[in-house]
Order: sequence, then C-alpha cells, then structure tokens
Amino acid sequence: MGLRKRVMQGKTIALEEKAQVAFDYLILLTFVLGLVIAVSILVTYLQTVANEAVKEAGNIRISILNSMMH
Repeated sequence: MGLRKRVMQGKTIALEEKAQVAFDYLILLTFVLGLVIAVSILVTYLQTVANEAVKEAGNIRISILNSMMH
C-alpha cells in the first residue's frame, strides 16, 4: 500500500507542477498581450502628434511665405 500511495502522490505533484507551468504561461501571455496593446496605442498617439506637427509646420511655412511676399 505504501508504494501505491507514493506513486499516486508523485502523479499528483506532477499534475500540480503542470498546472503551475500552465498558469505561469497564461500570466506571461497576458502580460505580453497587454504590452503589445500598450505599444500599439502609443504608436497611434505618436503618429497623430506627428501628423499635427507636420500640419502646423505647413501652416507656419505658408504664413512665412505670405509675409515675405508682402
């Protein structure tokens, strides 16, 4: 009986270790997904800011050219 009990405990420990590895993998995957989403939002924001800066630079250029022509 003792040997059978130890074998069953070994299987239980192995299953617990697999469950822990799966849980750790899920946590890592969630973190990576969140990081990708955050970087995507940041890139979109920076693209918007860059577009506004280019638009503003164009407006300033037109204003300077108009003032030089008059």
